[in-house]
Amino acid sequence: MSAAVTVRGADTLARTLHRAAADVQHLTAAHTAAGQAVTAKVRARTHRLTGRLAASWRAVTDADGVTVSSRVVYAGVQERRNHALSGGLAAATPAVQRIYFGALTDTMGKVRGA
Repeated sequence: MSAAVTVRGADTLARTLHRAAADVQHLTAAHTAAGQAVTAKVRARTHRLTGRLAASWRAVTDADGVTVSSRVVYAGVQERRNHALSGGLAAATPAVQRIYFGALTDTMGKVRGA
């Protein structure tokens, strides 16, 4: 005895899951927002004498993520003394989590079908 099972909406599920997978691989808007959140916290924690180091922090986004860095030659020395970058990242963690959770929730909310 054999039985046939028909799943309605399987094609829609497969199509929307495929789109969701592509969206998750390219979270550039979330990466940009996360980088801005971290950069703001890092700048606020940076020791200021001239303000050059605080102004130099940049977030660079690509498909794989975001990098926050400074090209000022003494940034590493100041980080070891004042922990602006590591402290800023720690302070921005709740905001970064909300950003990525929101992006993934929006993406999964587009999945339809079975």
